[in-house]
Amino acid sequence: MGLVDLLFERALRFVIFFCTSLVIWIREAGAESWICADAIVTAEPSVSQGLFGSPTVEVVYSYRFEGELYTGLHEEPFLSNDSLREYVARFSNGRKFVVRFNPRKPDHSMVREQDQVMELAHS
Repeated sequence: MGLVDLLFERALRFVIFFCTSLVIWIREAGAESWICADAIVTAEPSVSQGLFGSPTVEVVYSYRFEGELYTGLHEEPFLSNDSLREYVARFSNGRKFVVRFNPRKPDHSMVREQDQVMELAHS
């Protein structure tokens, strides 16, 4: 692979990462008023290669609302493997964290980094 091809691939990877992050940010802003709940990771996170080889971590979790059990899947995109390892360690099987869910549709949930930071501050 030539230098131009490598630069093009990296630029394309960045654009895809940026667009994905923008969509996630917009969704998170809409979930600001959703209810927070304690969630638990129910399986080891899996790492897959997304478009153009960018890694993505998938976290499977469960949470309860009004006695009912709900499950969710969170996908976190990364530009490289550097910060990916730390993220996988944070969401290992059995770990607890905060999730937001729509009170009108409790099966719609979202993991927000801001909520994790708030949770760590209160721990």
